Amino acid sequence: MPAATKATGHGASITFGTSALALQWRKIGKVTQTRGKVEDSDLSTSNKKTYLPEDLAEPGECEVEVVFKPTASPGNINAAAETITITGPIPVGGASAPNLEGTGFITEITMSPEYTSNGLQVGTIKFAWDGKTTPVFTPAA
Repeated sequence: MPAATKATGHGASITFGTSALALQWRKIGKVTQTRGKVEDSDLSTSNKKTYLPEDLAEPGECEVEVVFKPTASPGNINAAAETITITGPIPVGGASAPNLEGTGFITEITMSPEYTSNGLQVGTIKFAWDGKTTPVFTPAA
């Protein structure tokens, strides 16, 4: 098995298709999907509980850290779901970047950052994939 190509996330981006948020992204959090389990043990089960996978998985959520921009809208918490695309950096020697795209909506926005001396004003935007257009990962080429 070849060694994994290691890289940083510098150059990654995120786009919100309808709201077209124009912010400076500092960090794009990981997206994980989860699937629960249903216990199907009965009185004849021995040693350990047994399980079946749940029928439906959680499509996931993501938190993005942004440079707070007092002259721009931080986003609209009441906006409808929109296409969201996370694009990673093009890997060394690669031709295209990986991306994850689906539909989702904002669940939390920083409306006013923490103000401190010698501290950058940052905020967060959290969004949830809505599961209606399942997030699809396209590997880099």
